Amino acid sequence: MEKKQEIRKKQFKQKINFQNQQEKRTNSLESLRKAKRDLIISKRRKVSEIKNENFNWKNAQISKEFSKIEKGNINTQRRSLRKMRKMLSTSTPKTIQIFLSFGIIEILQKYINSADFDILLDVLWCITNIASGNTEQTKATLCFVPNLILYLESMNYKIQEQSCWALSNIAAEESLRSNLISNGILPSIIQILQNNQNNSLAFNAAFTLSNINRGDNPPVDLLFKYNISQVAKIHLNSTSSGIITEILWMLSYLTTKQLYFQQLFEYEISEDLVKIFGMGKREYVIPSLRSLSNICCSNNTRHLSLLLGYNSDNQMSLLDSCLKYLTSENLVVKKETTWLVSNILSGTDEQIQSVISFQNAFGETILSSVVNNFLNDGSIEIKRESAYVLMNVWSVPGFFQQHFNSLEEIDATFVIQSFLGLLVLEDAKIHQLVLYFLQNLIENFPQSVNILASFEIFNNIQRYLDENDETVCFLANQLFNEDKLNENERMKEIDIEIDLNLNLN
Repeated sequence: MEKKQEIRKKQFKQKINFQNQQEKRTNSLESLRKAKRDLIISKRRKVSEIKNENFNWKNAQISKEFSKIEKGNINTQRRSLRKMRKMLSTSTPKTIQIFLSFGIIEILQKYINSADFDILLDVLWCITNIASGNTEQTKATLCFVPNLILYLESMNYKIQEQSCWALSNIAAEESLRSNLISNGILPSIIQILQNNQNNSLAFNAAFTLSNINRGDNPPVDLLFKYNISQVAKIHLNSTSSGIITEILWMLSYLTTKQLYFQQLFEYEISEDLVKIFGMGKREYVIPSLRSLSNICCSNNTRHLSLLLGYNSDNQMSLLDSCLKYLTSENLVVKKETTWLVSNILSGTDEQIQSVISFQNAFGETILSSVVNNFLNDGSIEIKRESAYVLMNVWSVPGFFQQHFNSLEEIDATFVIQSFLGLLVLEDAKIHQLVLYFLQNLIENFPQSVNILASFEIFNNIQRYLDENDETVCFLANQLFNEDKLNENERMKEIDIEIDLNLNLN
């Protein structure tokens, strides 16, 4: 037996670098997160206080109001613009398109520089509502971008706010954001956030900034040039939950780029994220969780040590919060918390040990919660993320055997079954993970070959011998060869009842 174990060790593939694995998974998951965020309504229509007004306009009525605007006196113009504004406030993209076909953009262009406050406000309101339509309709408002950015510096609060609102709707379209940035929106928006707190203008500015940063290429360099860290620090301590939420979403996008992480730590934003994550407020959990997960994906173990070290009498530590959310009824929260734990476990051995040894006041541990989710949660996504956590834990020298020894024998069998169940996923990275687990299992517990044989795993592995993914193919071939070494021994015991205890001497 010792000779066979020695052969296994020589043939055993060098361990997968799970830090690299996490970075690759980060890149693939970024787009998924952003897509989910994009499903949230990111455009808002200015709904007026309308009661018992009939806006089922016919084309002839629309044409008549347009004529009044062009030929009427100033009071007539005000009334007609107000009617159109209200109609657009309650309309659909189909109605917006009718207004566009009648030339509303040309009319608004005539009055975008109006000195009359009421007319200008209604023009800005109309632009806001047109920009809440589909991509092409929003695109029609790009001609107003220079004016809107200029009005961000208006001395009139309402003009500032409505211009900011319109720009936030335009910024919701990824293909149009570069136009806003090239026209110089960032310094003006950041200036508003530096000068305003806890009001609707600050919220609109935060919402605009959050929208600008969505997508694959947030303007990270420019934002840090204008000291976005200081702005974020100010508003993460806002009394407005709406502003905090938008700043958190902005950070969740910015933290996909690691270049400026140091600034986030210098301004103690990372500590704020840990504190806010622990609050348990529904609208804060996902964006703060994603920001923390992104930070934990960095190569800087010092940053991870700082995150793990934040603690005080009146706030939950990062690991306290992770343990709390691993039992969340919200599938997304549970899955992404598991992903965060997996990222923490890609750190140093000391950091991994801090997770392994952590327990709350009730004696509950992160590892036991992950194992429970892995075995009992019906979601294949939760099982997949939990598998990454377990393999990161088991990458610590000697811990695979130690942890398996601590499991009840029925749990150990279910762990094996759950890993094998992941093979149904069309995911080469997961196939690598499962095959790596099997090699670890056989290396540490040669007797487990009998259990694996009962699951007919060695027959199933043959389909991976010619896998397109080189790593999967290599692992499968290594594992298949190891199986052959145990073939004679297995045949002798095939008629013997399989011992489920992995701790056989």
